[in-house]
Amino acid sequence: MVILKQLAKVVFWFFLWCAIPAVLLYPLAIWALKHMLISEHVIIQCYVIGIALLFLPTGLVIDSLYRRFLSH
Repeated sequence: MVILKQLAKVVFWFFLWCAIPAVLLYPLAIWALKHMLISEHVIIQCYVIGIALLFLPTGLVIDSLYRRFLSH
């Protein structure tokens, strides 16, 4: 049971690690679709690249916050 609890915690933090950059970049992607003359394919590629670039810094911030406030 302890292993399942730890696995659920890891999955939650990894999901949070992926979701934060996606949520932050989504309004920018929608704005670019409406106001720029760039194809949807290019904007989607840029969105995915942006998430990939923000993946590591977001993970470091989440890890820092977790260690400081939640892990005692």
